[in-house]
Amino acid sequence: ETRVLVWYISLLFWPSPSRLSLEHDVPVSTSLIHPWTTLFSAAFLLALLVFSFWKRREYPLITYGVLWFFFNSAIESTAYPLELVFEHRVYLPSVGLLLAAIVGIHSLCAAIFSRVPHKDFATLSWCVFALCVSPLTLATFERNAAWANIVSINADAACKAPNNPRAHSNLAVALARVGRYEEAIREARTSIALGKENFECYLVNANTIFLSYTDRREYTKAIEALKVLLDNKPRLTTSQGLFTLYSNLAVIQERVGNYRGAYEAVRNGLGYMSELQKYDREYIESSVKVLQSVLHKASVRPIDLNGDGVLDPGGMPTRTWIAKEFLKMDRRKDAKALLQASLSDYPQQEEARSLMASIDRADDLDRLQKNHWDFEKRFVSR
Repeated sequence: ETRVLVWYISLLFWPSPSRLSLEHDVPVSTSLIHPWTTLFSAAFLLALLVFSFWKRREYPLITYGVLWFFFNSAIESTAYPLELVFEHRVYLPSVGLLLAAIVGIHSLCAAIFSRVPHKDFATLSWCVFALCVSPLTLATFERNAAWANIVSINADAACKAPNNPRAHSNLAVALARVGRYEEAIREARTSIALGKENFECYLVNANTIFLSYTDRREYTKAIEALKVLLDNKPRLTTSQGLFTLYSNLAVIQERVGNYRGAYEAVRNGLGYMSELQKYDREYIESSVKVLQSVLHKASVRPIDLNGDGVLDPGGMPTRTWIAKEFLKMDRRKDAKALLQASLSDYPQQEEARSLMASIDRADDLDRLQKNHWDFEKRFVSR
């Protein structure tokens, strides 16, 4: 992070478009001398702090600006284990550093040009200002070209950070959005090849590859590719991301007529969603829609979806059957909502009434246990 802080400072005073990017490749320092710029950066930052403290009475604004820079960089650019570099982290810290720089330059120029008439000094100052603004304006136009659209800005980042997996992942998503599916698949696979175990882009890349194939109506390739990607997923991945993959897989499995595969995909996806304390209601509703569609088609050509030896939906309304499956997955709240909707359409269902009664009993027991729960007696006194 010492190297990154010095790089931030250099970026403020030399903001060349070639140095600006959404993503960066930064080699990690393994010691103070590997790479050697680590020791140089630490020494430079220490000297900056010592100088500002030493001159605090003579130049209080410079000291204030330098301390502002360091204190506002303290969380994101010290020992807390975040990613090494993001340009936006220097936005607020730069206020103090630029203040210190302006005061320092003004004091230096006042000393050098002390004998120059005020009018000439003002003219010279405006000339220098114009010389600085002109190239910065041209650089801004050049940088704006990279921001022309979602593909150009992410292609710029991938070009400048070729070993950064997220840069290629973002480019893959951008390419897929504009229909350049072959390039999107290639970039997503490049990102996977560059990644490490547990890196955050794996599921994004898997979903991009899967959706690129499905948008091209290559459903068999999409299913086969996704199964391979799921079998080789990193050890730790986000539950919400896995649910999204299984949800998309369920839709395609249902579309190609593999109803048991669609059911298994929904079941696997909801299993990951159960690990989340909060989840998006749209995800649950999409799962219900897929299962309703599968059950509607299965009623024409009966099939045992859940492997219990009984053809599904077995004469039950679709919502009741889904609610029963949700209860097996310990999704009581979702099952209750489905049963209430089912009973409003078919109030005489014995199966739905029985399931609703069991849910109500479990809810009553939960409330009873909650009333008897006491934090002090259960934990503090022990």
